[in-house]
Amino acid sequence: MTAKEQTRRRTGSGEGLSPEDLVRALCHDVGNLLAAVRLSAHLLATESAEEERSSLTRDIEDLAAVAGALLAHIRPLLSGATLARVPVSPAEVLLALTRALEDRKPGGAALSIARGRGLPDVRVDPEALHHLLLTLVHGSLEAAGPGGRVRVSAKQEGRRVIVSVTDDGSPLELDQARAGLMPGGRELAIRVAEAVLRLMGGRATAELRRRGTRIDLFLPARPPGKP
Repeated sequence: MTAKEQTRRRTGSGEGLSPEDLVRALCHDVGNLLAAVRLSAHLLATESAEEERSSLTRDIEDLAAVAGALLAHIRPLLSGATLARVPVSPAEVLLALTRALEDRKPGGAALSIARGRGLPDVRVDPEALHHLLLTLVHGSLEAAGPGGRVRVSAKQEGRRVIVSVTDDGSPLELDQARAGLMPGGRELAIRVAEAVLRLMGGRATAELRRRGTRIDLFLPARPPGKP
């Protein structure tokens, strides 16, 4: 594989856009989600079949959850260097993610989330990290679709804990995830993850696999004996 191909297959992100640019892009995506909520609500009002009404209700719940996670990124992006970091267990982070996703709409991609036990604490903003993971997992679930698989795993590597979101769905557009143009969707999520994690002393990368995409969040581990 050439150096150019390696660059295209694996990339960090968040380059070239200010926090304000990212906030504007987030608001644009939230607007699109709210339009989808409005359409689903209109269909819900006209649908008589109980099965279809139940499906539309789930759609509205999912869209609202994604919109909420996107809006939650605004606080850490605008906090900048003042973003607080506290020690938190990766197991606690992954348990919160599991609970947030346990009522997903049936029939979509299969999701497995590691427990993250035995890993050192990481120094992060727990709420900011939670919403980053929610956004990334929702994007991977949508990309994988029915019959696909999404896996959230965690491991220690040196002074970092790496939380990975891996899917076997349609690949991420890495050029959009790293270029200076205004991104949207999953590509925007990568740019936001990179920007927020840098404020915590971490970083984010995305890598195309033979099938699907893997997104790695590198989180600073708390040194032993440090508060």
